[in-house]
Amino acid sequence: MVREVLSRIRAAVTPILQRLGWSLWRLGVTPNAVTLTGLLLSLTAPCFALLGLSWVVLVLLVVSLACDLIDGAVAKASNQASARGGLMDSVSDRVEELMFSLSLGFLGVKWFLLMLFLGTSFLTSYLRAIARQHGINLEGVGFMERGERGLLTVASLTLLILMSRSHAEVLITLGVILNVVTITQRLKTLSASLSKG
Repeated sequence: MVREVLSRIRAAVTPILQRLGWSLWRLGVTPNAVTLTGLLLSLTAPCFALLGLSWVVLVLLVVSLACDLIDGAVAKASNQASARGGLMDSVSDRVEELMFSLSLGFLGVKWFLLMLFLGTSFLTSYLRAIARQHGINLEGVGFMERGERGLLTVASLTLLILMSRSHAEVLITLGVILNVVTITQRLKTLSASLSKG
């Protein structure tokens, strides 16, 4: 059900992103500039978290995630998608996930939960990268892609601000469980594909 809702949202947002990507490219904005903007914003988030400015961290998270969507749209519009740009985007994504996990920790979420969430998130992405090296596409396999993890982080931070730390921790725990399920599904799919080859 969640996957279906997210698919509908993606279908609705994709044309808007395409138009936005085209407009930004016409203005001279490069995909790497958008990626770098999201990365730089994420690097400032732990500083604001240390100051207790959780709303600022939330805004930085949302804008950073938007940059993650927009850089791909600009790359497609400008026909500038490249292996080097993909590498930069992938590394930036991992750094951003680290920075916002640190921010949640500085705002009071239990560190061991954040380490579990971050570690399982990285394993999910790692398996997709390994599969790609073998010509296998794991996109859509499992519950937790980068977008879903980003939305869960936004929801956790929002609960932390509006309700309590314990509510945020319940959601982070759910994220860990869904990450583990995704890792299991990806390992199964990857193993089956490799055994056929």
